[in-house]
Amino acid sequence: MKYLVFVCLFLIHTTTYAQIELWGMTPSGGNSNYGVLFSYNPITNVYTKKFDFNDSTSGVAPQGSVMLANDGKLYGMVTYWGSNYSGTLFQYDLNSNVYLVKKAFDQLIDGQDAKGGLMQASNGKIYGMTSFGGVNNGGELFEYNPVTNSYANKFDFNDQQNGSNPIGTLYQASDGKLYGSTPSTANYDGTLFRYDPLSNILSFLYFFDGISSGGTSPTGTFVEAANGMLYALTYYSGDTSPGGILFHFDPVSLTYTQKFDFSISSSNGKSPTGSLAKATDGNLYGMTESGGLNDFGVIFKYDPVNNIFTKIYDFDGSDGSYPKGSLFQASDGNLYGMTSYGGANNYGVIFQYNYSTNSYVKKHDFDSINGRYPVSSLIEVNNVLQGLKENLHTDEFSIYPNPNNGIFVIDLKNDAELTITNLLGEIILEQQIDSGKQSVDIKSYSDGVYLLKIVYPDGKSITRKIIKG
Repeated sequence: MKYLVFVCLFLIHTTTYAQIELWGMTPSGGNSNYGVLFSYNPITNVYTKKFDFNDSTSGVAPQGSVMLANDGKLYGMVTYWGSNYSGTLFQYDLNSNVYLVKKAFDQLIDGQDAKGGLMQASNGKIYGMTSFGGVNNGGELFEYNPVTNSYANKFDFNDQQNGSNPIGTLYQASDGKLYGSTPSTANYDGTLFRYDPLSNILSFLYFFDGISSGGTSPTGTFVEAANGMLYALTYYSGDTSPGGILFHFDPVSLTYTQKFDFSISSSNGKSPTGSLAKATDGNLYGMTESGGLNDFGVIFKYDPVNNIFTKIYDFDGSDGSYPKGSLFQASDGNLYGMTSYGGANNYGVIFQYNYSTNSYVKKHDFDSINGRYPVSSLIEVNNVLQGLKENLHTDEFSIYPNPNNGIFVIDLKNDAELTITNLLGEIILEQQIDSGKQSVDIKSYSDGVYLLKIVYPDGKSITRKIIKG
């Protein structure tokens, strides 16, 4: 019996890894040289171009990342063109491979030139930002409902008062609020803000002044560490000084604290443009666009518990150079990322980094036909473990957000039994759950991949992979 249990756990574990599929976008290359949507399997090393962005139909030049919503479809934004020549919000069906424009931005009404990504909040709505346009030509914060296909502007950024031109992605913290940043204002060098989806109130919490703030031009996305602090990066140190700052922000006391200054030494890297990634070892990982031994950028690690910064890899050009996106930890435990240049064709690469063994592997070289110059991040798409043969009620069950910080919502049409296990088969949560929307809390457990199983009274079941981190 023990042998049988071991075999079952082994199959679940290896099936999880075998089904890894990473998805991303490039802003150029492809048939029309306007960018592509692609998938990549790091196990089989197979790269597949899924869609070529073209012109007024789809929009062109996506600069953010795609996201997987709870309806099982991908959503993303493209920066330029579309029917109103202001960019689009799109949906991609993974089963039918159908690309649909769900919203064509209008410069004066909705904003234009979206340069960040989308995120799905715990209320099921999708939120994003445009970098320009709108009433004040400073960009918009908007809400999109994928169920009703309805779009609503929620806030107009104004350069003269509160910051403008956001280019990052919003982040939902454990308090339920959405946090973001703008890189500049008329009087300051960036802002940090909080948006409450319930009250529809946006509050500016911190203003960078280039002197006392210790950093300017925040450009990426927040990530919440186990200590409750929100961590992010700035592009500059001080007022337009090369380098950059790693900082944390306390959402309770509204206190900004500088944690590491890249300008201390260019060998540590400089000018981070992406976001930090929280890995299952509790550390934060990131990249810089330049600096390091070869001035092609670096990969670094930051320990938020002991406040220790460590450079762990120098790009050398042949393995990639000038990364402008962020790292992503897949369910196999490895970090994956892309560089904007370097590699065999100098069009950028996809790479894998194992922090346990400190090993870097270039996995794919971009070329002009299959996309080039990526500036965003990868995501892992496969949520359902295909190796588990079950009778599924797939239309009666959704989870969001996923990945999450340990608190997520499960939406059921019928009562069922909920079981969550880790990859060793150990049960961490088991309970009856009623139909409707229920909040589930596993914050006390370590970051990583878990298996969530729903069993209905008729014996039919569904298993999903959830990622806490």
